[in-house]
Amino acid sequence: KSWLTVAFPEYWLFFLGALFIAVTLFLPNGVLGAMKDLWQRKGGKGGAPPAEPASGGPVAKGPA
Repeated sequence: KSWLTVAFPEYWLFFLGALFIAVTLFLPNGVLGAMKDLWQRKGGKGGAPPAEPASGGPVAKGPA
């Protein structure tokens, strides 16, 4: 922002608006959604591994 406002003080708001429109059009799931999609395409599992139970033992599934 600092370089842009110094180099083009009249036009930096137009640049910011264009950047907002470009992200909205080309990244509809957001920046993190695009990174997740890219990760999945490269062979990642698409998220964090499942969490282990806090006690380290088996998880109770309800009344027996």
